[in-house]
Amino acid sequence: MLQRSEKQLVTRYATAWVSALGNRPAVCRDDLHRLQGIQRDVPPFKRLIDDRLIAPADRLRLLQLLFPKLGLDTMTQAWLLQLARRRRLSLLTPCLEEAEAKLSQADGREPARVISAHPIEDGNRTKIAEALARWLKLAQTPEIAWSVDPHLLTGFRCLIGSYLLDFTGDTKLKTIARTLGDGVSRL
Repeated sequence: MLQRSEKQLVTRYATAWVSALGNRPAVCRDDLHRLQGIQRDVPPFKRLIDDRLIAPADRLRLLQLLFPKLGLDTMTQAWLLQLARRRRLSLLTPCLEEAEAKLSQADGREPARVISAHPIEDGNRTKIAEALARWLKLAQTPEIAWSVDPHLLTGFRCLIGSYLLDFTGDTKLKTIARTLGDGVSRL
């Protein structure tokens, strides 16, 4: 889970990127999905982002060498270089999630976030999206930003609009403890 100061940085960087590509939302969305796919499917790229032993100058040089192969817009490239220069590449994943939520809001769609203890398979993602649409009586399934929080014991949380649906093991255990505590106090 991000600390408050990190959350503010994520919001600031995501807003700056979406604003820079504001008149070209399709390009922003394409780059967003491309970066998410690269992070998920290309372990060396993920290592480049996460490995703190790589010197900042080397990280910048490696990113610049990768840009022609990634096919990203020049504004997205500049944004990534800015993150690297400021030593904030570790915030790339939450920045992409925040940018996705901002793009959805701009499109007039209600964004949703599902934060799970472990990665959720595609088939289960579809089931969760359909269940959310039924529960909230939406005409179509919501666009969902998926993320993993290793601090969760099990289950997932879903944030959509002003709703928080919490299906985590942590919450269930707290509920059981509170129920048991209430029962003991009545004796």
